[in-house]
Amino acid sequence: MLTLLLTGIFAMPFTALAAPQMMLHKALYDVQLTSARNGAQISDIQGQMYFEWDRTCDAWVTDHRSTLTYLYTDGNAARITTDYVTYESLDGTSLSFTSKRAKNGMVYESYRGSVDLSDGQEAVVMYQEPDFLDEVRVPKDAQFPMRHTLSLLQKAASGARFYDSVIFDGSDDTGPQNVNIFIGDTKQVPDVAGVEDRDLLGDKAWPLRLAFFPLDDDITVADYEMDLITHDNGVVSDALIEYPDFTVSQKLTAIEKLPEPECP
Repeated sequence: MLTLLLTGIFAMPFTALAAPQMMLHKALYDVQLTSARNGAQISDIQGQMYFEWDRTCDAWVTDHRSTLTYLYTDGNAARITTDYVTYESLDGTSLSFTSKRAKNGMVYESYRGSVDLSDGQEAVVMYQEPDFLDEVRVPKDAQFPMRHTLSLLQKAASGARFYDSVIFDGSDDTGPQNVNIFIGDTKQVPDVAGVEDRDLLGDKAWPLRLAFFPLDDDITVADYEMDLITHDNGVVSDALIEYPDFTVSQKLTAIEKLPEPECP
């Protein structure tokens, strides 16, 4: 869930948040295990993730695909593939999503649905798949992934240090989550191995610390946390994701700018 409120932000046309600095792009990341807790059943994780951020004339479109090999302490291995696609209206009020995960070629999780917050009220997620999920409700103040990303970058650019929000992305069955974010000092754009055109990396970047919690005021332990280097054009160049049993890194290795759509 990668994975982004001021009244003033919501008062602006959403497309204004995206232009001109946000860069439509596709990127490739290397993923690997960096540490495992004592007793964890994982001995290694290696693979790649592909991410694409595109736009039509009426929606943001994202595509996340990953292929990871998990090695276990008992000597077994598994090839886990993930395919997650979102279609989010430019005004940030509706989201359609599909998400599939497969182990050694066999699909074991599949989600497909949509949710609409355009009437300003709490909404129920309309799932087409699977058909056995309990009703999932999304609060009226929740944000979908692209709106959350753009709002977070607005916060960072304004000099804010903290950003707390509720996000829903449809990638799994956890439902909406509280996301607490600490925004570090503005830094120069870091060098990225394999990326020669530094214009693709924007003008500045921020280190972020994110913690994801279930929507329950009594729970104070995060489901997982992550550190990100996020650039002012929307590119993420480095990530460290901390799960309860292990930590993985995700480093940018290639990036390509996508053309803006020709809209009336």
